[in-house]
Amino acid sequence: MPATVMGLLCQFIIQPILNKLAECMEIRNENELKMLIFKILKIIIGLGVTAIIIAYFCGIPVLKIVYGIELTEYLLPFIIIMIGAVLYSIELFLSTVLIAMRKTFLQAILYLLVSVISTVIAYVLVERYSILGASIGYFITMLIITIALFIYLIICFYRELKKNDNKKILKG
Repeated sequence: MPATVMGLLCQFIIQPILNKLAECMEIRNENELKMLIFKILKIIIGLGVTAIIIAYFCGIPVLKIVYGIELTEYLLPFIIIMIGAVLYSIELFLSTVLIAMRKTFLQAILYLLVSVISTVIAYVLVERYSILGASIGYFITMLIITIALFIYLIICFYRELKKNDNKKILKG
């Protein structure tokens, strides 16, 4: 439940800025686009660190009240899930940027590959470590897809810069 809230917070940040992202891409303002992306990433990371700290101190007691069962022994898996939720929020934002850039095909392939990898990882970790293994599996999955999308975004920017440089050379 708290991890879902992190994703919702991210959506509240992303939705109002989508038009600005699209506008920057339309007029090919790479510098403003990069600044906007890094600004949003900083906000997501800041909110994420705050959420993790709050979850560490208040999460288990609140969940204990909500569900009426003792959850203290699950603090470590809970925090790992919260860290994974921050990565999920970053991944969600990177995916949104790539979609706005019309870079969807390779993104779908990345998701497919990560799904296969995460299934294997989850199977092994859950069998060996139960709940802790599931939370670690979730974290690893979110880490892999976040890194993959970040690398893909950097490659897309690099290609766009190269394409723009070639256009300037042809004009000049």
